[in-house]
Amino acid sequence: MSDEKIEALFDAVKNGDEGAALAIVDAEPSLIDSYFGGVSPIRAAIYNGNKDLATKIAERAAMLTLHDAAALGRADQIKHLEGEANTFSQDGFTPLTLAAAFGNAETVAALILLGAEMELFSTNPNIKVAPIHAAAFGMNASAIETLINSGANPSLKAEGGFTALHSAAQNGDKASATVLLDAGADRHALTDEGKTAFDYADEQGHSELASLLSTDSEAS
Repeated sequence: MSDEKIEALFDAVKNGDEGAALAIVDAEPSLIDSYFGGVSPIRAAIYNGNKDLATKIAERAAMLTLHDAAALGRADQIKHLEGEANTFSQDGFTPLTLAAAFGNAETVAALILLGAEMELFSTNPNIKVAPIHAAAFGMNASAIETLINSGANPSLKAEGGFTALHSAAQNGDKASATVLLDAGADRHALTDEGKTAFDYADEQGHSELASLLSTDSEAS
């Protein structure tokens, strides 16, 4: 496979040009197994918010990698990959972190059963998070609940002192915040900048969520 064809595929994926991307992989299916910047075409599409294109590329693959299957939420594709549950993708994420952010609760549960570690942080130099932070980033309340029910720490801190509750607050994600609070997440936890989850909700104008996160709400 040539570098020019790989670059053309990833450009098409980045630009959301489904027709061009699929034409390229139909002409040369081996390109599905290519990487650009440590990312597969399938995950490049997911990262760009185009899961539909990712699914169509995956349909053309002979076999999905564990990381692609996790990000796609394909629990049916990971059961035969026991022993790889705590491996890192080329861009530094575990299957569980990818499933928590982009997949579904079923895939999260399946990976945990395969021995995926819930406090294993990503090695990506720009995003160092554990699965529960990824789930909050992805506004995936059901994944958060599955992780917590399996023993994940709802108040676990990521780089910069951020917790999943901080992310939920910043996103205005009441569903995830409620799951975290019900599990005992620390609403008083401070980031390295000294901010609580309430501060982020308030700054972003998420008034209803800010009320839920306030200390007055806790007292009541």
